[in-house]
Amino acid sequence: MTNWTTLPHQNLIAYQVARELVVIIREARIADAKLRDQALRAATSACLNIAEAVGRVTEPDKARVYGIARGEGCEAVAAMDVAAAAGWCAEQSAQAALAAGLRLYAVAHSIEPPLADKPAEQGIDPAGAGCPCVRSVGSAPARDGSDIECRRGLTNRGRSHRPASDPRSQTCR
Repeated sequence: MTNWTTLPHQNLIAYQVARELVVIIREARIADAKLRDQALRAATSACLNIAEAVGRVTEPDKARVYGIARGEGCEAVAAMDVAAAAGWCAEQSAQAALAAGLRLYAVAHSIEPPLADKPAEQGIDPAGAGCPCVRSVGSAPARDGSDIECRRGLTNRGRSHRPASDPRSQTCR
């Protein structure tokens, strides 16, 4: 028999952890109003996206919305970290947010349904897989000029991401 006293998201640990993150951020009382608003909006969005994902029907749609929730949780924790670094909230609050954020990330990732077993089914070109500077265009990898990681030097810039013996070996700009 169906339980009509609670909605499905209320029983999810991910939703409960996301709510805990909202409370931690609210109680931190971040001094900077804009950062406080951004942190609260991100944490709130994580809660709402988890609830929305439960109501989705298709597995890819659920996965997409859970992924958004994970991203919003990361944003909320980052805002708390920035606030603590700037002296706008207590370091203990940022640490509490980090602990909740790590739990949220892990739990939201564990309930996210797999999209596909094979990279081709996901639209991933294996020739470009593993290199953040390469994206797939049709069946051939192509350089992505908007790739921030490569432009900012957060990759092995100027060096191949693969062994030289690998025919897929490429060098970043």
